[in-house]
Amino acid sequence: MILSCDWGTSSFRLKAIEPRSGRIIASLETGSGIAATFTNWKRSNLPEEHRADFYRAILQIAIDDLQRQHDLDLRGAPVVLSGMASASIGMLELPYLPLPFSLSGEDLTPTVLAATADFPHTVLLVPGLRSADDVMRGEETQLVGCGPASRAAFVDREGLFIFPGTHSKHIVVESGKAVAFKTYMTGEIFGLLARHSILAASVDATAAEGVSSAFYAGIDAAGASGLLHGAFSVRTNQLFKVFSLKDNYHYLSGLLVGEELKMLDSPKVTLIVGPFLRSSYQAALEYLGYTTIEVIDADLALVAGHCLVYERYRGGLKNP
Repeated sequence: MILSCDWGTSSFRLKAIEPRSGRIIASLETGSGIAATFTNWKRSNLPEEHRADFYRAILQIAIDDLQRQHDLDLRGAPVVLSGMASASIGMLELPYLPLPFSLSGEDLTPTVLAATADFPHTVLLVPGLRSADDVMRGEETQLVGCGPASRAAFVDREGLFIFPGTHSKHIVVESGKAVAFKTYMTGEIFGLLARHSILAASVDATAAEGVSSAFYAGIDAAGASGLLHGAFSVRTNQLFKVFSLKDNYHYLSGLLVGEELKMLDSPKVTLIVGPFLRSSYQAALEYLGYTTIEVIDADLALVAGHCLVYERYRGGLKNP
């Protein structure tokens, strides 16, 4: 058994995995993201050489909770750790890998942190990826988890891979290699507008995710007038009673997603997404004329990527 950990800026996800099959045995999610953990680390005033142990202690609490909640024995299980744990505010800052980046996983070599007396788990810390003007941490692991079971088939992977989220990533893949990518602050800007701007009074931020005619109207507004003018129309939609507050929320969602997607020029799109954003992004892509969309569950892609990292690590042990 191995432990798969995605430690993001604002979230922490831990899973117990059967590595051969990729089967998820148990999972746990908390709000102990890297940003909050780093803040607590700074407040501790401990010397820098104790930073990794401070983060290990947070990991151990989660592992203990996972064991207790699901009656598991996770003693000695290695932890494959990706996301912001390898950033400057993480457990140990690792340099970014350069482009091009192979989807086969051959470029994704983790840094191995040995088990300690207080933390009896080897950590395989995964680095991020960079271009000349952009960076990512976490999506590169999901990307290698998107491929077919046969490693040789990676050479045939082509097109645009879209990872929706707080900071959406659009990764261009040619002949099985990531050659370029862009970050879009879609989720973060949406949250700021919906909760912390003048538009907060014009939307119902508790509205359920999904699509409606208002969502498509927002996509149209992004294409016609762009984000800056379209955003103010959220206010006038409320003033002139064009949409209810719930529908106006979907209008704003469509506006932001439409702004992100309106410049796509790839004939083939692969969408790597969780259940929360799947319906809106898939509907938006189809509305914009992308009828051949491959959809991959982001959680399963992450687990597959972690299993591949572990598989390559174990292979290195067997064939030094």
